[in-house]
Amino acid sequence: MGKYILIYFTILIMMLLITLILTFLLLIIFYQDWKSRAVWWPLFPMVFLIQCYRSIHVLGFNDFLLFLAMNLGILLMQLTVLYFYFAIKQKEMKIPLFKQYLGWGDVLLFLFLTTAFSPLNFVLFVMSGLILSLFLFLIIRKKSKTIPLAGILAAEYVIFIWVTKFYLDLNPYVELIPITP
Repeated sequence: MGKYILIYFTILIMMLLITLILTFLLLIIFYQDWKSRAVWWPLFPMVFLIQCYRSIHVLGFNDFLLFLAMNLGILLMQLTVLYFYFAIKQKEMKIPLFKQYLGWGDVLLFLFLTTAFSPLNFVLFVMSGLILSLFLFLIIRKKSKTIPLAGILAAEYVIFIWVTKFYLDLNPYVELIPITP
């Protein structure tokens, strides 16, 4: 019995350290994006792999892959709608979506977020992050014409991580809004 308690606490401490490392990396993303609207690209694979590990640890591999595939489909749909919106707005099919409207850091952070949530929670998190970004843009628009979207989403996710750590009933892989018939 004592052996199992030791294993449990070892895993608990390991997950806490992984969460601290993830938090640190996300805060670096926030800081870099906020200051210079550019993020050192190796941070994205690091946070992606760490979050994959955290998610597989909680969900198991099969459910992780299912949620990841569904979230990637949702993200692809969002990017497609965004592309066609700007194409129609500019009356031209060839638009520089990733140069003019959306940074690669934003897309990479969205890819990271696909590993962190169930599909409904992914949509809710992204929508809340976009609304938060809009409000912040309205506040800082005189200083900058761009939005540090990756940084804002990274900071929002850090807050979410630590809220879920201390409020144990909140699980990002279980739907936040119960679906009842």
